[in-house]
Amino acid sequence: MGFADRLWQEYFKRIYQPHLERFVDFVESRLLKSFDNLEQEAQSRADEAWEEWGSSAGADANPGDGAADAEAAGANYYFSMIAIRQTFLNLSAVGLYHAWEQQIIEFMRKQVLPLKNQNDANLMNLSQFKKMAVEENIDVESFESWPKVDTLRILFNAIKHAEGSSAADLKGKRPDLFIAPGLAKSDFIKEYSPPVYSPLSGLDIYVTIAVLRDYCGALNKFWDELAVAMERLFSDRMREQHPE
Repeated sequence: MGFADRLWQEYFKRIYQPHLERFVDFVESRLLKSFDNLEQEAQSRADEAWEEWGSSAGADANPGDGAADAEAAGANYYFSMIAIRQTFLNLSAVGLYHAWEQQIIEFMRKQVLPLKNQNDANLMNLSQFKKMAVEENIDVESFESWPKVDTLRILFNAIKHAEGSSAADLKGKRPDLFIAPGLAKSDFIKEYSPPVYSPLSGLDIYVTIAVLRDYCGALNKFWDELAVAMERLFSDRMREQHPE
């Protein structure tokens, strides 16, 4: 048991890293693709609303009122779906971090923890993982990937909990994530820092597919760096057991 194991290094490459990459690939190639025709869908909703108005309007009805109602129906649908699209992107950041965290815990339970502790829920957390790694001279917080991994953790918490300490921390680290797409060039928006109310309704925090790919790359770099550290530890143990 422990970190000096070569089999897990291969497992990281064959199982953990491809899973995270496929997760983001699915979000981009399938999930987001379902929102590609929003303008046409919104126009269809407007047309349906216009037809409904026409079928129920009286002889004295004002066609301008019907046209305004139809336009509003289309616009409401469009902006609602844009918010839902953003909701799924924000949820994808939560899912990506959770997937990596669960990989960490699986690795702990199956390899790092003593057999008697493998079902101890109190040990199933990132803090315990870092502590046990340090005991074997592996400081994961010194990895090049760690700053981004930790920022993803903060993003994860900000999306789940909305306004609070995590949202405040994230504003210091990634203020760009609080600017809605299309408004990034506005100096006023850059200086405006509204409360975070509804990131799971597609508001206030704005994850993009590029952001997801960037954080996925950081998580996979973490596994690469951990594999290197484990190989070094394994080699050191072998030299101790079989000195020349």
